[in-house]
Amino acid sequence: VDTIPFELLADLPHYLHSIEDLLSVSSTCRTLYRACTNPTPNDVLRLAAQSGRIFFRPHPHILIAATARQVADWAVQADERRYALELAVQGGVEKLLELALYVAGLTMDDVRRLCIYKCDVLNVLSRRLDVVAGPATGFSSTVCNDPETTLLSWVIYGELFHHSMELAYLPLPEHKPLSSIIRYKWFVYCLPDVCSFNYMGFA
Repeated sequence: VDTIPFELLADLPHYLHSIEDLLSVSSTCRTLYRACTNPTPNDVLRLAAQSGRIFFRPHPHILIAATARQVADWAVQADERRYALELAVQGGVEKLLELALYVAGLTMDDVRRLCIYKCDVLNVLSRRLDVVAGPATGFSSTVCNDPETTLLSWVIYGELFHHSMELAYLPLPEHKPLSSIIRYKWFVYCLPDVCSFNYMGFA
């Protein structure tokens, strides 16, 4: 390994398939550890997404929550980007994650903070909400049955539409906030609740 140019080794994370691969390779020897110390933020996010159903649950909500502000900041810069975000939202959380993989990223420090947030904040609040909310409904596709995802959905909303909220204390925003239509579509396509749909006669 020591005979391979370091510039080539530094590109290795781009060709790995998961966070587990990155950790395994970096623990092999000192040279590979140095090569894998600073992968690009986009590579880290991609690897995290590949490991999402094991290490980053609920998937994909927790990764979307971690990158939603970046996606929003990217989208407000041009009309075509706003349209791309609107299309992604219409595809649900999976398409929203695909857009995040294209325009956003996470550092390894971000991943560490995300794991701490998951253990120290999200898990605790989820357990308390689960007790307070009472028994689950008969439908699996409803926010009532998954308090952890529900909490993250509100985090996503706050991050994705933070420009609208900042109007209250930033009188001259640099960019126009995302439209109310995109916000409405986010509720429709990314926060499904079978109970509400049945009540409204949509199911």
